[in-house]
Amino acid sequence: MTTATLTWDELARLEPRLQELLDEARAIKDDKSKPTFCANDIFFIESAPGKDGFKMRLIELVGWSREHYMYVEKGLLPTSEQENANWADAEEKRTGVRPSFRVWSMSEMADAKDAEDAIMAANPIVEPPENAVLHTSEAYDLAYETIFDALPNCRNCLCS
Repeated sequence: MTTATLTWDELARLEPRLQELLDEARAIKDDKSKPTFCANDIFFIESAPGKDGFKMRLIELVGWSREHYMYVEKGLLPTSEQENANWADAEEKRTGVRPSFRVWSMSEMADAKDAEDAIMAANPIVEPPENAVLHTSEAYDLAYETIFDALPNCRNCLCS
């Protein structure tokens, strides 16, 4: 599969939490008894009292900021920039998708500048190779548009 043939069904199969977000967005209704409704407020700020908007939850699941951005072959970390580049080239050739993230080398782990960097570098999350597409901007765009479009249209707000 290439990003040119990426579908919502494929994204939801690879990351089922995306379907949960879509179902939640579809369940939101415009309460006509209220003077306004703003889809942008729900998407970007807060989808329900005390609950992050859809975008904040979406970026954890798909795109460049996906929580599993440190994909590595099981037990294999590149030890140099060249190894990392070779790995990315091989993934692109094998899957048709260029990884939009990179794996930390062993030397970078040693040079981590803060605790978060050190933790992320020392604990790579192993994902199946087919999940590489979840890290692409194309996957993010498709998920963003699908979920946003499921919300009711803005009414009597500054957007409309």
